[in-house]
Amino acid sequence: MSRFRVAVDIGGTFTDIVFLDADGRLHIKKVSSSVEDYARAIVDGLREVFDETGLGGRDVVEVLHGTTVASNALLELRGARTGLITTRGFRDVLEIRRLRMPRLYDLTWEKPPTLVERRLRVEVSERIDARGAVQQPLDEADVERALDRLLAQGIEALSVCLLNAWANPVHEERIKSIVERRAPGLPLCISSEVLPEIKEYERTSTTVINTYVLPIVRRYLATLRAGLDGIAVRGPLLIMQSNGGLMTDAAAAARPMHIIESGPAAGVVGAQALARRIGFDKLITFDMGGTTAKASIVGALAQMLPDRVIAASEGGNTGVSIGGYHADRTPFIFVEFICSAWGGRPWADGLDGNANLFANMSLPSAEVTETEQPLEILCCELISDVGGPGRHRGGMSIRRAYRLTEDEAVLQVRADRHTFRPYGLYGGAPGKPSRNRLIADGRERELTAKVTMTPMRRGDVFIHDQPGPGGWGDPLERDPFRVLRDVANELVSLASARDDYGVVIDPSASVVDEAATTQRRAELRAARGWATPPVIRR
Repeated sequence: MSRFRVAVDIGGTFTDIVFLDADGRLHIKKVSSSVEDYARAIVDGLREVFDETGLGGRDVVEVLHGTTVASNALLELRGARTGLITTRGFRDVLEIRRLRMPRLYDLTWEKPPTLVERRLRVEVSERIDARGAVQQPLDEADVERALDRLLAQGIEALSVCLLNAWANPVHEERIKSIVERRAPGLPLCISSEVLPEIKEYERTSTTVINTYVLPIVRRYLATLRAGLDGIAVRGPLLIMQSNGGLMTDAAAAARPMHIIESGPAAGVVGAQALARRIGFDKLITFDMGGTTAKASIVGALAQMLPDRVIAASEGGNTGVSIGGYHADRTPFIFVEFICSAWGGRPWADGLDGNANLFANMSLPSAEVTETEQPLEILCCELISDVGGPGRHRGGMSIRRAYRLTEDEAVLQVRADRHTFRPYGLYGGAPGKPSRNRLIADGRERELTAKVTMTPMRRGDVFIHDQPGPGGWGDPLERDPFRVLRDVANELVSLASARDDYGVVIDPSASVVDEAATTQRRAELRAARGWATPPVIRR
């Protein structure tokens, strides 16, 4: 009796099924995909092959499946409405990322939207240090308030990623137990289980992706498994991973992050194997489906350069240096360079929390820094209202705060745009200047842009705000509903919406008062003294 392995690939338009036995015999079937329930087309296609060949479920030893269900959910942004609970001061890690962009000098590049809107990212009070010791116990009341806030906003799944949870998961595990008690059945992923590795952005991003697609993938695979059982296909269901390997359907349902590029990976691996057999070592693969098209380059490289002008960004990157001696008199030195946002562009807002164009630098991980240096990173977050207002506003820059955990050290800083603000273009307003502050002995004092040989003692905190890039175009021409979105995400204040953009928002209903906005914009136009936007506003 022949035993067939069955391969299934689903796309937005067609579903392809291939039967192959040990003797090389093939049965091929192409059916229309059932977009509302992809599993149904697979089961119907298998049933048709059984009817045409006389085979049955007992003849199928295993089903190998490449799927785009997870990737389509990401690309179409139709995954679960996901919330995120994180350590206070690190709400914006998901948006700031590592600052780097994939194509240096490309002004047309857009940051992909975050899978968790800022309003659905909430902070709780707790702190575990880089060695796993509890510095600040978890405030469980804080957790319950955060959970209630997210549930009230209709989240469908929840991610939890706390700083240094890779070193000690106790706080994440406690949050998990609170969520399971207060919101049973809510899909939940904690970073210490999903990716227990150092580096907060990578761990947060991976955990959020897993959470975002988990309900969709889980439902799909459960439906498919039930359908296979219904036609007596009892063999294992194995899902293609993004790395070209296979995993069980149960494992994929728990960790769908591994199957984001399931279908495309299968195509590339197969194309490369075929190319080698016919003597090609350089190729481009193109896989076009009904929803997405995927391309892969093997042995080639393409580059593209831009030619457009944007408003002023943050100036030069900021250098922060903190050095001194440990208690045993061995020296330490910490050096970090920060660059964090773009100016408004003729066609889009400046990017929030992103490396500038001439220095595609990576932001060091807070967890790595705390592991290697006598410092505690208190926050890494976007600063509201810092970007210059414009039809396309300047990006929101980054605030970093450092607490010294050794007895003494010396601080040196080289910041930019402290006196001369990043300019706006074609009516766009300049951004806010950079700011340096030192909190010592319980008192906060302002520092200059260039700081040399400034002493720090244990517990002192240095805070740096990157300058805000300029805006592009008249801010009174900005779409009021884009202003409303920025206010909802706490990137623009109600005061700035009213005074800089002329948008009046009813905070109780979170809606734009269109009549009041029209009147306010008329008042601002009459008061500003120019009708034709100046090319440069400083």
